[in-house]
Amino acid sequence: MSARGLRRVVVTGMGAITPLGVGARQTWTRLIAGNSGIRSLLQLPPPDQWHGLKSTVAGLVPNDDDWDDWLRAGSLDQRRLPKFTQLAAAAAAMALDESAWHPTEDENLDRTGVCLGSGLSNLDDIYTTSIAFDRDSRRRVSPQFVPRILLNMAAGHISMRHSFRGPNHTATTACTTGAHSVGDAAQLIALDKADVMLAGGAESCIHPLTFAAFGAARSLATAHNHAPPSSCRPFDAARDGFVVAEGAAVLVLEALDHARARGAPVLAELRGYGLSADAHHVTAPLPDGAGALAAMRMALRDAGIAPARVDYVNAHATGTQVGDAAEARGIRSLMLGEHGVKAERHVCVSSTKGATGHLLGAAGAIEAIFAVLAITENTLPPTLNLTAPDVGPDFNFAPRVVRSFGTESHSVFVPPPHHDHHDHDHQRARRLGTSAPRATKDQSSPASLTATEKDRLGSLRAQLEHKRDAGRAAAAAAEASTQHESRGKKARFLTKLLTPVAETIAYNAPGAMQTYAVYGATEDIYKQCAAQADYRIGEEVRREERLKLAEDGEEIGVSVAGGVWHEDFGLLPTFSTWAQVTMLHLWLVVTRLRMVEPESFRTWQDTLRYLKDLFVQWRGAVLSYDEGLVRGDAALAAAVWRNLFKARGDVDARVLAAVVAWMRRALVALERTRDEALREVWRPMVGTSPKMELPGVDKPVRELEELYKELGL
Repeated sequence: MSARGLRRVVVTGMGAITPLGVGARQTWTRLIAGNSGIRSLLQLPPPDQWHGLKSTVAGLVPNDDDWDDWLRAGSLDQRRLPKFTQLAAAAAAMALDESAWHPTEDENLDRTGVCLGSGLSNLDDIYTTSIAFDRDSRRRVSPQFVPRILLNMAAGHISMRHSFRGPNHTATTACTTGAHSVGDAAQLIALDKADVMLAGGAESCIHPLTFAAFGAARSLATAHNHAPPSSCRPFDAARDGFVVAEGAAVLVLEALDHARARGAPVLAELRGYGLSADAHHVTAPLPDGAGALAAMRMALRDAGIAPARVDYVNAHATGTQVGDAAEARGIRSLMLGEHGVKAERHVCVSSTKGATGHLLGAAGAIEAIFAVLAITENTLPPTLNLTAPDVGPDFNFAPRVVRSFGTESHSVFVPPPHHDHHDHDHQRARRLGTSAPRATKDQSSPASLTATEKDRLGSLRAQLEHKRDAGRAAAAAAEASTQHESRGKKARFLTKLLTPVAETIAYNAPGAMQTYAVYGATEDIYKQCAAQADYRIGEEVRREERLKLAEDGEEIGVSVAGGVWHEDFGLLPTFSTWAQVTMLHLWLVVTRLRMVEPESFRTWQDTLRYLKDLFVQWRGAVLSYDEGLVRGDAALAAAVWRNLFKARGDVDARVLAAVVAWMRRALVALERTRDEALREVWRPMVGTSPKMELPGVDKPVRELEELYKELGL
C-alpha cells in the first residue's frame, strides 16, 4: 500500500500496432532510429477518393497480414469486427503475452478488467450504410451495423475474448481517450476495484470523410503532401497542422503486490494522474496553456513529486500553431514555477507525433508506452522534423512527462520499484508525454561514476553555477530587450552566452559526460546554421488567404532576420531556400568534424545523423559539395548553383564565385579551430559573409571596364 492507503500500480505488459510497426518494441526501435510511419493516401485504392482533399498524408498501420495472427479469431468473427476493434484486440493479446497474464480461475477473471476507448466512431461503416440506406431504405442495413459502430465494443470484445469479468469501461474523450483510459484504470486498481486492468486506446478513421472534416476546420498538415515524412512538425516554425494516424496501444496495469506475488515483470510504476478542462473553446486551448498546466499540477500532486524532479516531458504537441505554443507555455509555467527548475534549458521536452502522426484516441496510450520505454531503455525519444523551434521557451532535450489535451490528461511514470526498497521519494520521476528531438543515451547516471569522477563533476558543477549566476542578470536583460526580435538573433545571443559553459565542459567533463557535451554543442551549431536564412509564415496570412506562392507552388514567407541570402542574393524566403542554406553551413561543419580522431567523430556523427531525416537531399548535397571541392572552383560553383540558386534564373556568376570563395575561406578558418573548441565551429561561417567576397570578385571586372573606356572600346 502507498502512504495514502491506496494500492500502488505498475506496468507489467505492453502491446501496440502503430504506423511504425507491429509490437511496442518494434515501434520503439523504429522511433529511436528516426523512421517515419507517415505515408501518402494516394496509394490506397481507389486513389480518386482522395483527390481534392487538402491533406493527403496519414500514419498508416502495416498490412493486416503482419498482425492478424494476434487476433486469434475465426474468419467469421473477424469479419464482424471493425478495424479499430481488431487493432485493439491484437494489441491487448501482445500486452497479455508480455505480462504472462492468462488467468483461468474465476477469482482472477473476476478481478481483471478492461478500460479502452476510441476517439472517433467507425466512419467507414456509417458512411457506406448511410449511402446504402439512402438508395434502398432499411433493407440494406446490416444487423451488425450498430455493434460495429459502438465505441465500447473494443473493450467488450477483449473482455469476451479472454473471459475478463472485472470492471469494463470506455472513455471517449477525443485526443485524451488513451490517457484517460490509462489513468481511470489505474484508479480502479488503486481503489481495489480490480487487480489487473488492460488499458489503452484504438483508432482507425482513415476515410475521406475524416480528412474532409478536419480539413474544413483547417486542422491538418497540408504543406508536405509531396513529402509525407516531413508533414508532421511538432514545435517547429513550419508546422501547419496535425497528421491523422491509426493504430492501437494497450498496457497491462497491475497492483504492485499482485505483480510481485506472481513474479511478473515490472516495467514502471504509475505514480500520478491528473485531468482537467480549460472551459475555453471547442478546438483551441487557452493561449497560456492553463488547462494543461492544471492537469500536470494535479498529476504531480498525486505522485508527490516536485516539478524540479521531472526528468523528461513527452508533450502532446500535434503540430498545430496554436496548440503547440499553448502547451509549451503551460509546460514552462509548471517547470519554472514553484519548486521547479531555474532555467528553460533544464527542461527536457519531445513529441513523438512527428514519427507516428496523431493516433487520436490511441495517442495517450502509445505515448504512455513510449514513456515507459524511455525509462526502461534510458533513451530519449525523438521529435522528427524539428528544425527551427518556434514556441517561445528555449527548452532543452533530455528525459520527463505524459500528457494529452483539449480536455487535459497527464500521468506520472517512475522506474519500477525494487523488491528491497519501498521509499520511492529517492527515485527520479519520469513524467512522459509526446515530443523531443534526438535519440540520446543517458550515460551520466551518478551511480556509474567513480569517486574521482564525482569530485570532477562537483568541481564542474561549481564552475557552471558560477558562470550561470554571472550571466543570469545579463540573460534576463537580453531576454527583455530581444523578446520581439528574430529567432536568429536570439539564437546567436544564446550561443554567445553558452560558449564559456561549453568550454568548461570540454575541458573538465569526465568521459561519461562527453556525449552530452557533443549533443549540446550540436544543438548550438545547428541553431546558428538554421538562423542564416530563417523565414516564417504567419498564421493570419494563411487564415486570410494572403499567402503567396512561387512558380513551383512553394509557399513564400517573410525573412526573419534579412541578411545576405534573402536581401543581397535575392533568394525567396521559402522552405527550400532555408533548407539549402542550412545544409551548406552544416556541410562546412561536417567537413571540419571529419578531421577529428575517429572515436570523437563517431560521437558527433551519431548526433548529426538525423540531418538525413530532416533534409531529404542531405546526402546529395554532401556528395555534390565534396565532389566540387575536389574538382575545383568551377565544379563547386556548379554544385552551389544546382543546390542553392536553381530557383533563380538570373543569378550572376559573380555571386557563385563569391559564395565559393567564402566557403573556401571558411574551410581554412575551420581547419585552424582547436578540436576541444569545436562548439565554436560556426564562428568562421557566421562571423563573415559571402557578400564580403563580392568586392574581390568585382574589382578585376571594374578595372577592365575602366580600361575599355580609356581605350574607347
